[in-house]
Formats: sequence, structure tokens, C-alpha cells
Amino acid sequence: EAGVGALLLGVPMASAHRAEYTPEIEREFQAYLRDLHGRFGVRYLDYRAALADADFFDHHHALSAGAIRFAVVLGRGPLAQWWRERHDPQ
Repeated sequence: EAGVGALLLGVPMASAHRAEYTPEIEREFQAYLRDLHGRFGVRYLDYRAALADADFFDHHHALSAGAIRFAVVLGRGPLAQWWRERHDPQ
């Protein structure tokens, strides 16, 4: 009602962590995201595979170099486009 947009972000995870998402879990997850989008217009950006395993300290905490790489990806990619769509005067 207030015109505030929401964006959900699937953060990077190591491949071992992503492997825990069985096809059934992934289907349910995607169905939930579709429902959120349909009801509220929420957009989801999936960056779970955005970093290589070598960029992680453990299964979901990035090392400094990986975190910087991810910040650059976010700043130049769809997140930047989403922000411009919402905040740039046209």
C-alpha cells in the first residue's frame, strides 16, 4: 500500500550446501516464491551458485575475496536494474 518494493535474494552457497536442495525441496521452494510473486509482486534473484567453492570459508560464509566478487555482481547486475526501476526518476 505504501509502494515499498520487496526483493528476495538467494545468497551464494557452496555446492555441497546447494546439493541438499533435492528436486522435491526445490519444487516446493520455487512454488512458494511464485506464490509470493503472484500475491505481492515480490521478485526473487537466485545467486545461490554465484560463487565458486573456493570462495567460501565454510558451506555458506564467503571469504573476503568472494564477498567482494559477489558485491560487484550485485552492484552491476539485476539488483542494480531493480534499484534503478524503483528509484530513478523518469
